[in-house]
Amino acid sequence: MALLHRQVRDRDARELLLLGELISAERAKEMGLVNRIVAQEELMDEVLALADGHARRSTGRRSHEKSSRRALAFLIQRWVRRGVAASFDARDSSEAREGVAAFLEKRNPSWQPKPTGR
Repeated sequence: MALLHRQVRDRDARELLLLGELISAERAKEMGLVNRIVAQEELMDEVLALADGHARRSTGRRSHEKSSRRALAFLIQRWVRRGVAASFDARDSSEAREGVAAFLEKRNPSWQPKPTGR
């Protein structure tokens, strides 16, 4: 979810995660998931044009871009670790156990109020 939130608005992320529906290329672009839409017959020309543009950049600029990608990859890896840890914590909670039990037993869950800490 943390990675998705970097790309799309909160309401779009919730829509994608909660509904789980396929979306069109146009909707994906509108949400910010893709930069451009290319017809299949134009795809290879577009890829080659992008690669050519990248190859024409200076060595220094490419080096800077590579460093930036490494830094971003490090941050993403941290976010993923935190997300996984939070997911495990949530799944190990009493609420999660009650929710699964209620679902399997085909009954409404019986939520217990959380302690207020007083």
